[in-house]
Amino acid sequence: LRKKDERRKQKRDAYKERKQAEKQARKDEIRELKALKKSEIEEKLRKLRKLAGDDSLPLSVDDLEADFDPTSYDKRMDEIFSSQYYGKSEAEEKPVFSDITEDSSEELFDIIEDASLDRQSVVYPRSIVLWKGIVLSYFFFGVWLI
Repeated sequence: LRKKDERRKQKRDAYKERKQAEKQARKDEIRELKALKKSEIEEKLRKLRKLAGDDSLPLSVDDLEADFDPTSYDKRMDEIFSSQYYGKSEAEEKPVFSDITEDSSEELFDIIEDASLDRQSVVYPRSIVLWKGIVLSYFFFGVWLI
């Protein structure tokens, strides 16, 4: 008797399994990309609501993803930012800033007494952090760069 040769059948099965695995991998990748896109859109909507100062604004995904049409855009913005939006009373108060004279100058500069020259030398720091993360750096050329 002859031995059954099933090599072709095994190759066909392996090919089918490989193709199914590739197809499943593509589906998983598409699902992940859709989830990422959805989270990006939700983040944009959250930022818009935060900037507008009203968490109940009727913004939707279609507002961000639709093709731009100036007339429909104007109508939609009139709906969202109607007189009700601007009629809300804001409970925000003006911020109060302290005077600069109250801050000690020692925080920014180190004053060194030089006895041989009978004068004070000011040693500048390498960098000073200003408002909201703007950093000025002092290089050895004496130029402040942002």
